[in-house]
Amino acid sequence: MTTFNGRWACDVLRPVSDATGGVDGRVSIEIDPRLAHDTEAALAEARALWWMVDRENLFIKIPAACQGLPAIAGCLAEGISIYDDVRQVLERLAKVGIDYGEVVSKLEDDGVAAFDAS
Repeated sequence: MTTFNGRWACDVLRPVSDATGGVDGRVSIEIDPRLAHDTEAALAEARALWWMVDRENLFIKIPAACQGLPAIAGCLAEGISIYDDVRQVLERLAKVGIDYGEVVSKLEDDGVAAFDAS
């Protein structure tokens, strides 16, 4: 049901995505939050959702728990678009001594990731 609805929503919003260069008209689907602490399971679910929906204007949401960071990085490396709360991600990255401000900006500019600053 989730993937069907996600695919339908992506199709409905595709003209908006195309008209805005992907700035608007995006749809997000969240992996099961219980998987955030299991990198391999989170990656597997993100890959499955990405494959099943198969739309360019889809974002996969992975919780920004410290344990979720490797899954986020893995998805980005595979070209899977990711959505998450930038403050949570940056706070957790700072705890391990990494400043990803420029990386986040580049990912957003490239349309590969979206981070919610609300």
